[in-house]
Amino acid sequence: DAVFNVQVSESHCECPAMSPRQKSSSNSQAKFEKVATRLTELYAFEEAEIWLASRQPLLGGQIPAELVQAGKVDEVLHAIDQLADGVYL
Repeated sequence: DAVFNVQVSESHCECPAMSPRQKSSSNSQAKFEKVATRLTELYAFEEAEIWLASRQPLLGGQIPAELVQAGKVDEVLHAIDQLADGVYL
């Protein structure tokens, strides 16, 4: 399975009729979209998937997809910014 499957659609809106579980799912998708968008500015889609699913030195050996799921999007985005700036460990 793909690590992320990004599609922008109306289902990502925050509407009051959504259950807390639906909102949580929508928020998680939005987080992945933010990371995926930034990452695919640096890598081809397949390479971005590999990066997200692999342990990354810039994240202390943690797996980016797991960090995003844990709500640590800013840490992952910071690592992506470091990659864009040419920082490699």
